[in-house]
Amino acid sequence: MSDLDAAIRAVYQKDYDFLDEFMTPKNSSEVDEDGRTLLMHAVLASNADCEMVRFLIDHGVPVNAPDADQKWTALHFAAREKRSDIVDLLLRTGADVNAVEVFGNTPLARSLDSVPFDRRTIELLIRAGADPEHRNRHGKSPLDVARLMKNKDLESLLLSN
Repeated sequence: MSDLDAAIRAVYQKDYDFLDEFMTPKNSSEVDEDGRTLLMHAVLASNADCEMVRFLIDHGVPVNAPDADQKWTALHFAAREKRSDIVDLLLRTGADVNAVEVFGNTPLARSLDSVPFDRRTIELLIRAGADPEHRNRHGKSPLDVARLMKNKDLESLLLSN
């Protein structure tokens, strides 16, 4: 097992002692074979929490690094997973609220990937300056999604900033 694989395992197991030794300026920006950072793994963990996310950010893991395949950032993942606590932390630590992935979707668009929508996540993204009218490569915006679904509450929320 490589050191990076061990660090990824440590993220999922919340082994702060191992990670504290592993984290160096060079190691903090390492990525796995999918181009995912330790921060992305922390967001995707079934036991994800702000403590691990904060620890990794404090140890220099880049907040806005995109993965190799889809160009998602940690904020895309957190928004899709409806993790408003992590979305809030990422935004407060400099995450790009309008980062665009390979298909042109922003974290706000990813927050609408499945229902029910998480109102708190959407509110945080909108307050941070997410553009509800940003169109992806297919010409669809988050506002279009709300209108197609005839969801007036979501439409109002998207226009609330």
